[in-house]
Amino acid sequence: MLSTLCLVTRSGLAIEWNNAETTKNRGFQAVPAAADRIALVIGNANYPANLALANPVHDAQDMKTVLETIKFKVTLVINASQMQMEQAVQQFQKQLGSAKVALFYFSGHGVQYEGQNYLLPIDGIQSISAPGHLRYKAFNIDYLLASMAETMSTTNIVILDACRNNPFPNIFPGSSLPPQGLTHPSRTVPGLFIAYATKANETASDGQGRNSPFMEALKSELPIPGLTISQIFERVQERVKQATGGQQMPATYNELGSVRLVEAQPPTTAPPVYASPLPPPPSLTPPAVSNCKVLKMSKKNPSWSGPCVNGLAEGSGQVQWYENGRTAERYEGEMKAGKMHGQGTYTWTSGNTYTGDWQNGQRQGCGVFKHADGKCPFSSENGYAGCAPPCGNYWQNDQPVK
Repeated sequence: MLSTLCLVTRSGLAIEWNNAETTKNRGFQAVPAAADRIALVIGNANYPANLALANPVHDAQDMKTVLETIKFKVTLVINASQMQMEQAVQQFQKQLGSAKVALFYFSGHGVQYEGQNYLLPIDGIQSISAPGHLRYKAFNIDYLLASMAETMSTTNIVILDACRNNPFPNIFPGSSLPPQGLTHPSRTVPGLFIAYATKANETASDGQGRNSPFMEALKSELPIPGLTISQIFERVQERVKQATGGQQMPATYNELGSVRLVEAQPPTTAPPVYASPLPPPPSLTPPAVSNCKVLKMSKKNPSWSGPCVNGLAEGSGQVQWYENGRTAERYEGEMKAGKMHGQGTYTWTSGNTYTGDWQNGQRQGCGVFKHADGKCPFSSENGYAGCAPPCGNYWQNDQPVK
């Protein structure tokens, strides 16, 4: 039986390896590992033309950034061959040493066959013409788990965003197409947590913007203080479900228990009342405002997790506003010259949300606005023509077009 596979693993080394580099520069550039937290992040997108993917490189780059904000030392590997993936895992194992937390993340194509999960390197995929070839031309997840088992880490996290389309629709001539999906690991290690981008027998979206829906949710939820890993992925599940209209639901395999990646900061006053359908993040003390500016005058104390250009927020990231020392509204998505521009989601303190197009800080284009209770105030349940149903509308100058 052949199925597509999605996996997320634990974070690791601060090394970058780009397959597009010249032979002279290709390889590992070792950086001393963190004492407690090591990660390996792999993004494979440059498959043969008909199998190429748009977002795995972006997903891997953004995962590296997020993990570094929560004090992981990360090794980033882009467009790797089978040999390079194996070498990266060998280096990952060495870097772990006495680390307590190991994290592996993969974005790209993956399949399962006869109870084994395989991640696909960018080379050799065209020579896989029979299911048995996977054992020799793909990367078996058991190789990773066996490597992790030889280390001292007690928290082992694997994250797999590899459930896109089936790359081998004709691999079983004369039989029906096997189900999509993934399988539980054939072997485990102590303290193992595996997160899959979607549940068994289903495929995951590569996404229309910079990231897959799964990665969009991970970027927002992983850095939140005070949440256990189980709670983080419960929130990721809900976000992905909402973002895909119920078409995609991440799944997990958990032998880990209650482990937190970011400890909560003690509250200074009574917690606020939220109307959001998701549990509110714990209270935070506002960070000092950096030189990277966010241009939204109605709120004070914005924090920006993302790149800067000429002192202004630009690129993909998250803006969090604060009021009276507590989290208020937030925006996750693309910025340009300090303003919301491109694709993004704005969440009000009330729990209302807007997901869609932005231009020069205003809602402009197609977007979905929902109240915290899920109701659609501006459009019919079928959505506005040309925009995403339900609750889809066309927006101009921050107002819905009737």
